[in-house]
Amino acid sequence: MLDVDIAEANKALVNVIGGGDMTLREAEMIVEAVATKINSNAHIIWGAMIDEGLPKAQIQAMVVIAGGKFPYLNALERGKSASGKGEIDLGIEFT
Repeated sequence: MLDVDIAEANKALVNVIGGGDMTLREAEMIVEAVATKINSNAHIIWGAMIDEGLPKAQIQAMVVIAGGKFPYLNALERGKSASGKGEIDLGIEFT
């Protein structure tokens, strides 16, 4: 994961998927945990679903955050050449 400060993020999309024993309250708790990490006025859209293929007591969550601070992108902006192009190693391997 890249070093990202999400404390000032103003938007979040949260998708929670759980096995047949997941309760709505458990999904809400995950969303509440995300909400404590971002701006208190952030707009959060979330959803939850049951996947009977998941084992009991297993929950998966995908969180998409917008509006955070991205030090790597700031460094890239500062490092632009006269042509406006710059490169920075983000430690991501593309295949």
